[in-house]
Amino acid sequence: MAPNETDLNICPSCEGKIIEGEVCLECGWSGLPQDIYSLEPLEIGVVLKDRYEVIERLSASGERIKGFEPRIGGINCYLMMDKQSERTVMVKEVAIPIEDDKSTWFTPVNLSSQLNEESDCHNETVGVSEEIDSVLDVNSEFCDRDMEIEEDAEISPENSSPTSEPDSAGDYELPDQQNLQRDSLTQLRRQAQLLSFKRLQEERSILEELEYPTVIKILDYFEDDGRAYLVEEYFESCVLWEAWHLPDTSMMQRIDWLIQLCQALAKVHEANVLYNAVTPNRLRVSNENRLVLTDFSSAVKLPLGEKHQQGVDFYVAPELVLELETVDIRADLYSLGVMWYELLLDRELTEEDFECQFILKPLQDYVPDLHPTINQLLLKLTHHNPDLRFASKDEAESGKQPIVSLQRRLLEFKQSLAQPTLLVGSRTDVGLQRPSNEDNFWAQNLSYRRLDGYAPMGLFIVADGMGGAEAGEVASKIVIQTISDTLLSELIVLRECFDDDHSEYLLPQIRDAIISANQEIIAQTEQVPFWRGMGSTVTLAAIVGMRAYVGHVGDSRLYLLNKEEIQRKTTDHSIVSRLLQIGAITPEEAETHPQRDVLLKAVGARTDIEPDTFSFEIKRGDILLLCSDGLTKHQEDAEIHQIVMDASSPQQACDSLVNHANLCGGEDNITVIVIQVVYDTTN
Repeated sequence: MAPNETDLNICPSCEGKIIEGEVCLECGWSGLPQDIYSLEPLEIGVVLKDRYEVIERLSASGERIKGFEPRIGGINCYLMMDKQSERTVMVKEVAIPIEDDKSTWFTPVNLSSQLNEESDCHNETVGVSEEIDSVLDVNSEFCDRDMEIEEDAEISPENSSPTSEPDSAGDYELPDQQNLQRDSLTQLRRQAQLLSFKRLQEERSILEELEYPTVIKILDYFEDDGRAYLVEEYFESCVLWEAWHLPDTSMMQRIDWLIQLCQALAKVHEANVLYNAVTPNRLRVSNENRLVLTDFSSAVKLPLGEKHQQGVDFYVAPELVLELETVDIRADLYSLGVMWYELLLDRELTEEDFECQFILKPLQDYVPDLHPTINQLLLKLTHHNPDLRFASKDEAESGKQPIVSLQRRLLEFKQSLAQPTLLVGSRTDVGLQRPSNEDNFWAQNLSYRRLDGYAPMGLFIVADGMGGAEAGEVASKIVIQTISDTLLSELIVLRECFDDDHSEYLLPQIRDAIISANQEIIAQTEQVPFWRGMGSTVTLAAIVGMRAYVGHVGDSRLYLLNKEEIQRKTTDHSIVSRLLQIGAITPEEAETHPQRDVLLKAVGARTDIEPDTFSFEIKRGDILLLCSDGLTKHQEDAEIHQIVMDASSPQQACDSLVNHANLCGGEDNITVIVIQVVYDTTN
C-alpha cells in the first residue's frame, strides 16, 4: 500500500494494524518522509562510552543489511564491538524525547482530522472551499523540497494575517497555514520519538525480567548525546523461515524448534507478557540449531491498555481486534498456529488462504499428506475462540499454561516420529558343495504400534544342523521350533514394559528354552537310531525395546555393527577357538587347522549343556547380524562389515553376503539374518 493513501490500515513499514490517519503505534510511521522523524545513523567506526565501536548497520529485525535499507520508525540497529568484553553485540538506538513535551506522550495524532478541523474554522472565516488535505500531501512540493522549520521561527505578518489578499481570482492563502504545518510536523516528530523511546523502554523492562537460555539477553543500557542505547547479545543465526526450508532440515528438527519455541514462550507468559506476533521472520535459529526469541519490539505486558498495536497482519488473534478486554496469553497460540500453517504451506500467506477473517482454509487442501496430528494441533491453535486453544479462560487465569499443554503434545508427536523399530532381512542358501541345506532360521519382527510410537521387539534364531543330511536338518528344525514356541509367549508378556532391562527374567527363559531343545533332540535320537549323533548349533537374539538378549551354543555367530566397527558378540565353542584363546595357534593357522569344524558344544550332543546367555544395549543405527559358519568360513569380519555398510537395506546386505560366500567357494550352507535398529519416520 502506498504510504500516502489516506485509508491506511496496514503500516507499510512494519505491516502492523494502525488506525486510519494516526501514527503507527508500533514503529512510528506516519506517511511523511522518513527524514521527518528518523535518526541519522552513526558512522562506521564511531565509539560510544569508549567501549562500543560501530561495525555495521543492521535492519530493524537485526538482519545484516543487503543494499539500501530505509530507516524505520526512529530506531537504528547496529552491530558493535564491545571492547571491554571483546564480543560482538547488537545495539538499538532511539532519540530521547523532548522533556517539555511529556504531556503529549503516546497520544496518537489524527493529523487528517486535526487539519480538517482547522480547515473548517478557516473556511467559515474567509469562505474558502478548497480541501486542506492537500497541505500535507506527501507528494506535494512541501514534502519534496528540503525544508527546515525551526520550532521558534517567527511567522511574518502577511503569512499570519487572517485576511490575506488573493494571489489571483478565486485563489486565497489560508491564514496561519505555515503555523499549522510547522506545529503539526513538530508534534508528529515528537510523538514518533516518544513512541520509539517508550517501545525501547518496554522492551528493556521485559527482557530484564526474563532470564532464559532461548530468550535474548540485555547486556547494557546507556544514554549519550540525546540518544538512548539498548545493548543486546548477538550471535550468528538465520531467521526460522530460512532454516525451516533448508533442504536437509528434517521433520524431527522442525518439531524440535517448535518445542523450543513453546519452552521460551512459557517463560514469557509466566511473566504475564504477550510476545505479540509469532512470525517466522522474528524468530532466529543459531548455528547450533537453537531457536531464540530475539525481537521483543512488539511484546507487551498484560492486561492491555485501551489502545494497542495489534501486531503483524494475518498473525493477529481475533480477540486483539474484536474484544481487546479479553486478550490474554492465548493470543500468542493463534499467532504460533498461523506461523506453523505458513511454514508448512511453504510460501507467504495471502488473503486467498482465508475462508473469511481469522478463519484459515483447511491446510490439507494444499498439503494432501498432512499428518492428522499436525492438522489437529493447527485447528486448535488457530481457532477463533480462545477457550478452545488448549486452555479455557478460567484455566489460563488460574495459572495453567496453555503453551505447556501444546509443548507436551509436540513432545508426544516427536516421540511418535522417532520411535526405534526394526528393519529385517534374511537369506539361507545351500552353498556350492553340500547336497542339501541343514541350516534353519527364524526371523520374526514383533515390533508393534503403541499410542506413543513403535515398540521394537523380535525373535531371531540361526541353527546349523549336523549329523548327516536328514539328521542335521531335523536337529536344526527341532531347535528352531522348540525355542520359538517357548520364547514367543514370554516376549508377548513383556510388551507393556519393554523399556525395562529384563535380563534377570528373560535370560533364564532363553537358557531353559535351549536346554529343552537339547532334551528334545536327545529324545528323538533315542526313538530313531538313524538320527543318533545329530545335533545343531544355535545363536539367538531376542530384542525387547533397546536391548538384545542372547543365547548361544556352537560356532554360529552374532555380530554387532555400526558405521565405525564390527564386534563379535559370541564366542565359538570349537577346538580351534579354544586354541586361539590360549595362544596355542595363530589366527592364520586357525584358518587351515584340520579340526576347525570340531565343536566343543552343540545342542543334542550331550545331556548336560550350559548355553552362553547375556544381554547388551542397542542404539539407533546399530545392526545385528546372525549367521552360520558357512558365511564366516569365507569372509573376514572386516569384509562382512564393509559389505553390510555398503548395502542399502538389511535384505540387500543378506543377499550380498550370501553371494560373496558362494563366490569364495560356497563350502557350506550359508544363513544370514540382518536386523537394523532405525527410527520410524514414515508418519
